Amino acid sequence: MNKKSRPKTAGKLPRTAPHKIPPVVDLDALLAKVGTPEGCALARAEIKRYGTPMYGTDPKHPGFIVEELPDGTRRLGKFVNRRFDPVSQPIKGAR
Repeated sequence: MNKKSRPKTAGKLPRTAPHKIPPVVDLDALLAKVGTPEGCALARAEIKRYGTPMYGTDPKHPGFIVEELPDGTRRLGKFVNRRFDPVSQPIKGAR
């Protein structure tokens, strides 16, 4: 196949729009929020914005991981070979 017959997109990766990240105005103020209730709320909101599950623990279920899906469904499970393996039906109760 000669160069003239190759499509213009051959060998090129598709372009994707980068995530629009707001500029950091005050890095020290942002870092001061790490580990605070306000910082946790900001992190949770950002994770939910992308529609991915969040993982955490619950003292009522020691030894298990709690997976919280974007719709609010919570499941107990464990990570096996880097994948979440649910071990129960959805659990009730808010965080």
